[in-house]
Amino acid sequence: MGEKCKALAALTAAAMELGVVGSVRASGLEDTKRVSYKYTQYREADLPVSKFHTENRLSSRSRYEIDIHQFLYQGPISRSTELKVSASTETMSGASPWYVARSSEGIPLQVMSGATISDSRTDLELALRNYTTATREYIYSFSYSTENDYSSLGLGYGFSKSSENQLHTIDLMANGAIDQVDATEADVYDRKDGEIKRSIGLSFGFSSIIHQNLLMSSSINYVLYSGYLSDPYKLAEVGEEGDTLPDSRPDNKNQFSWELSARRYLPTRDSALHLDYRFYQNSWEVESHTFELGWYFNLTSNWQIVPKVRYYSQTNAAFYQLFYTSTRADGYYSSDYRLSEFDAVSFKLKVNRKVDFGVFNIALEQYNSDGSHPGLVEFNRLSVGFALEFE
Repeated sequence: MGEKCKALAALTAAAMELGVVGSVRASGLEDTKRVSYKYTQYREADLPVSKFHTENRLSSRSRYEIDIHQFLYQGPISRSTELKVSASTETMSGASPWYVARSSEGIPLQVMSGATISDSRTDLELALRNYTTATREYIYSFSYSTENDYSSLGLGYGFSKSSENQLHTIDLMANGAIDQVDATEADVYDRKDGEIKRSIGLSFGFSSIIHQNLLMSSSINYVLYSGYLSDPYKLAEVGEEGDTLPDSRPDNKNQFSWELSARRYLPTRDSALHLDYRFYQNSWEVESHTFELGWYFNLTSNWQIVPKVRYYSQTNAAFYQLFYTSTRADGYYSSDYRLSEFDAVSFKLKVNRKVDFGVFNIALEQYNSDGSHPGLVEFNRLSVGFALEFE
């Protein structure tokens, strides 16, 4: 075996053990089948009293609680084709930010919806990977998502090509989706109903094994959205009298992102460092930076801990304001906290336990955000799951 092939085998073995392989593979289709399940409990912290507007007697400080079940199957269906099926269901209840209103002292406070909001969602995704040669593959994907007031249908096509020594890989992907919004109680609250949103995306990625203990990858992504991009469940306070108007945003948005990742295996410590950076920018003038650092550390041959820290920062959209003292000529209004300027830090700890036939894991995440918007979210997320492998 040549030195490059030895390097690939060493890094691939380490990466598979640590879960760090990107698009680089030691070979094409594998015989192993994988089945996994994960349960996630997501809980947002109640809105603090100091940021809560009590004028609406039906509103609640209790925010979303979401329970999520995720299932995955991956395995070959022929000598050259692999099938991946993923499905998830989630149930949600709680109150959500409605709009920002001024107190009698002019302080911006968050008006919340009632705590009776409940919804459920089901997602299904199918992907076929066809390996025409040991270094070339094609990907075909289909996705469908439905909930009480929303549905989405998506298709994707991709191509991946590795070098002959399999140290370098390029990936191309195109996808598109059509979503339909059917807002609940549309007649009662004058909400938009039956609106359509479309998206078309392109991505290009490159990954390379620099040496036997270092893998790096980078990708650029572009997505064009058109149609109804507003939020039918949000309002904005406009004018000195405190009148409210429906959330209204431009009917098109293009976004660009660049991602860079490094995976460094440390043989002397039997661990690996993950470093990820993402730059994002869209035509609404939102710009963000994301940094994530993770350490995959093997305590023993069967126990692994993974601490992670993530930092996120974004600017606000051009038309966003907490509230509007006068009308805008373009008619765009949104006080959605997701379009505001803010910073966020999250900490995550995951523990993996390997057994003969798979891996069991548990993870806990704490997310905190900081900015001028009174409705910024803080949450805890707990996940437990397992992944089984068999021939």
